[in-house]
Amino acid sequence: MKKRVAIVTGGAGGIGKEICRLLLQKNVIVVAVGRSEEKLKTLVSELGNLGEISYFAADVTKGEEVKLLVDKVQKRYGRIDILVNNAGGSMGLKKNIEDIEEEEWNTLIRSNLTSTYLCCKYVVPIMKKTKWGRIVNISSQAGRNISFFGSSAYCSAKAGVIGLTRQVAYELATYGVTVNAIAPGLIETERIKNYWRNKNETDRSERLKTTPMGRLGHPEEIASAVAYLCSDGASYITGVVLDVNGGSFIG
Repeated sequence: MKKRVAIVTGGAGGIGKEICRLLLQKNVIVVAVGRSEEKLKTLVSELGNLGEISYFAADVTKGEEVKLLVDKVQKRYGRIDILVNNAGGSMGLKKNIEDIEEEEWNTLIRSNLTSTYLCCKYVVPIMKKTKWGRIVNISSQAGRNISFFGSSAYCSAKAGVIGLTRQVAYELATYGVTVNAIAPGLIETERIKNYWRNKNETDRSERLKTTPMGRLGHPEEIASAVAYLCSDGASYITGVVLDVNGGSFIG
């Protein structure tokens, strides 16, 4: 993947940070995107010795900001080869359907699904011209099954990411552009670590019973899946959902 150019949204921490790290180790030029310029600066400072990495502070739920991001990257590098749509999350919302406010619902949909649509919308024309591209959308086990930590809004958004992935994969199949999704299970991000610390050993054991491997996943394991789907070795794989969840969902 030497000298490919990648945009990674939600790149400042957790899974996104490890995706940036591994792509840099694969000699990919990385543009990390997030809302917090401070966090992005810290990321670039930490990972800058691994390869060429820059950042762009943007709200990827807003079309005008995504268009500006894509225009800037295209102008600087002349190409965009890889797009990893990692922005989103459950936003800590854990409510039953009757208690979710309309704005809470809309926020979850915008953060997870609309952001993915907008980034694809503006990057796809570039990939179609070069007739090569890799798009990896980060969905969730919640989009395949249920969520223990989120809500129906989060499940709906992540299920929507899967539907979008399949349709766009079909649309781009003749252009040498693959589009796939990854559905992580319970991954040891900072939010999950905080949750875990507040549980006793019995609660942790009960929760891990739903994962046949009996442990939490690591952000690096999601990054490895992303790197594979972005490689030439995955050139005949498109429209799939790769479950990385320790066996907690098999289907």
